[in-house]
Formats: sequence, structure tokens, C-alpha cells
Amino acid sequence: MKSLNELEGKSNLNEFDKSILSYMENLHPYVKHRLHVAENKGILPKNLYNSTGIIDDAILKIYEENLQKTDTDIKILLFKTVDEILKSTLAKELENSSTENSDDFLKGELQSLEIEFFVDADKETILYKDLDDISYNKNQQSNFDEVFTDESANTAVINHFNLHNEIYHSDSETVGRFYNLLPECVSSIVDLSVFGKLSAKEIAKVYAIDEAKVANVIANAKESFKTHQHNG
Repeated sequence: MKSLNELEGKSNLNEFDKSILSYMENLHPYVKHRLHVAENKGILPKNLYNSTGIIDDAILKIYEENLQKTDTDIKILLFKTVDEILKSTLAKELENSSTENSDDFLKGELQSLEIEFFVDADKETILYKDLDDISYNKNQQSNFDEVFTDESANTAVINHFNLHNEIYHSDSETVGRFYNLLPECVSSIVDLSVFGKLSAKEIAKVYAIDEAKVANVIANAKESFKTHQHNG
């Protein structure tokens, strides 16, 4: 079995393992923030999952399925596999939550994980033409400044998308409202950009969509948030 701890403790690594370790600087913050967002939305129980565990599962999946022998860019393969593990974990927890209660917000999040990124009829990226139409995001939490407590992460998001404003009382409230507006499949793209440091071209490869669609996702997420600032 391959794990992150085992790779970090070895001196005679092969080139593939060296490449995996070289991407940890951005992969860990990405996974950490995905878990942070899911916990604050009530999708995941607090402190049940951690970034090392998710990454270990991804590394194991890569080796068990011999994905390292494919022609895929190692960086893209690693982020894509990690994202699949995250999606599977969130779906499992959301399914459990949906069977225990009738929370429309959680059901909406589960649905968003299953949504394709475009509709064949017009090839338009769905969810991004008009985020205001996503009804389950109307159920906003109230104590954002109490739950989004990672100040460095909040600052990174605000600076990356220029979300500076005078409407909300704190950075944590601003970021909390921003992520509460976005379905999981949208906020994951946001986090790949902010914390994973992936370019639009790289994100497009992770999700197998057009690069232009990625840029459209990010631009419309930002504009939708600004609209909610003034209308919410």
C-alpha cells in the first residue's frame, strides 16, 4: 500500500512518486478547504475527515488501478483522482443526510454533484448562466463569521476574486456567503483555482470540459455573488 507518509519517508523514490510529492504544496490546501467548506455547509461532520486521509485514498486508487501507467499528466491525474475521492465522500455523506431529513439545501448539494457541466441541447455550461435560479442556495446560514474561521484562506479567496466589500461585517462572513451561494460542483472549480493554483486550462483537463467554460464558471460565480450582495 502506498501512502503519503510512506512516500515522504522514503529516500529512493521513483520519478512518479517524486512528482506526487512535488504537488503537495498546493494539493493539501485545496483538499483542506474543500473539507472546510463541506463542514461549514453541514455536509460533513466536523473533524471526521482530513486532507492526508483523502490524499492517501487517492494515491491508493492510482496504484490499485495502475493509473500511473496511463499517458495522463501526473499533476492532472493527481488532482482529478483526489477530486473523485472528495466527490465520493461528499455523496456518501449527503445521501445519509438526505435519508435522515428533508433538508432541501443538502438535497440540492447532492444533485449538484451529479450534474453534468453542459447541456447537449445548446452546449451552454449549466449552473453558470444564472446561479440565482438555484433555489436550494436561497437557504443561507446566518453565522458565517463564526464558521469560516480560516483567516488566511478567507484572505486568499477575497484577494483572488476581488470580493472586497463594505456590505458584510467580516472576511469570514463574506467568504461564508460566497460559498453558501455556490453548489459543490461550482465551488470545487473555485478552489482548484484559488488553493490548487491550477490554471483554467488545467482545471478544464481535470473536469474534461472546455477551457472557456471554466473561465465562464468563475466569472459568473463572482458576478452572481456581487448581485446577491445588493439583492440578498
